[in-house]
Amino acid sequence: MRSSSSVQGLSRQLTIAENTYELRIYPRQTPEDIIWRFELRNSISGGQIPVGFKLRLLTEDSQEFENNEDIATSLVDMLYVEVILKPGEGVIWEIEPTPVDWEQEILRF
Repeated sequence: MRSSSSVQGLSRQLTIAENTYELRIYPRQTPEDIIWRFELRNSISGGQIPVGFKLRLLTEDSQEFENNEDIATSLVDMLYVEVILKPGEGVIWEIEPTPVDWEQEILRF
């Protein structure tokens, strides 16, 4: 498992089931909190996410929490999960089916 330093926003190119997808993580500021958006999209313009794909977030000790995943029950443009994280807090992301060469990592915010 890798542990990343503090995240300001990032993008990862992923190969899943022989297609390319992009995982984007970026902050959305509100007056009270910073909401982090984890978003999975097809890298091809107009491409969609197939049925059965799942984007899931876990706490840094691999525990589930409320509203921690998005599942494609039909073809969709994107999957996303939004979460409020405190400075220094960590989260693990997972995608099903598993991307090629994926390693579990803790992202710290």
